[in-house]
Amino acid sequence: VKIEKDIFLEAYRLSRDLGKLDIYYEVYGLKTKELQLAYYTGRGDKMLFARENLNGDLDLNVSYRLVDGWSESFGLSSVLNTYGNENFPFELSDGITLYFASDGHNSIGGYDIFMTRYNSTINDYSEPINVGMPFNSPANDYLYVFDEITNVGWFATDRFQHDDTIVVYEFIPNQEKLLLKTED
Repeated sequence: VKIEKDIFLEAYRLSRDLGKLDIYYEVYGLKTKELQLAYYTGRGDKMLFARENLNGDLDLNVSYRLVDGWSESFGLSSVLNTYGNENFPFELSDGITLYFASDGHNSIGGYDIFMTRYNSTINDYSEPINVGMPFNSPANDYLYVFDEITNVGWFATDRFQHDDTIVVYEFIPNQEKLLLKTED
């Protein structure tokens, strides 16, 4: 679906039980130079979001719902937050698997989609893995969301688009991943 960038979340039809996507700076009335996404878990007790750090880059942050509101936010992990921008978080219902976009972590160009898992033994996330092509390209690719109830996923890209439009792809994931290697 080709859609205007400021309303692209309308193309994501995530089951209510799996959470909610929102624009972070609209929720909190902030003015920023770049789109920042907030993801609320299905239980509504955890919010993952991107927020500007002191250097002006975006970092992944987390806040937890308390009885009287949301807790103070803090950086999600130094393993995930780089010298570049990290944004567009989405956590699977297992509470362990996290997808996000970054223009750091040796991306192949612009934002790339990465996957990581929380490791309770070390109380931190594993080193992020670039999900590769066809999801990533030299353009900006972001907001990988997978609905485990309907077995449908989405991701957004600005490949070959004007500044104000993006394309949101809908896909049905394969049960197996086949890795192809080439010399070029």
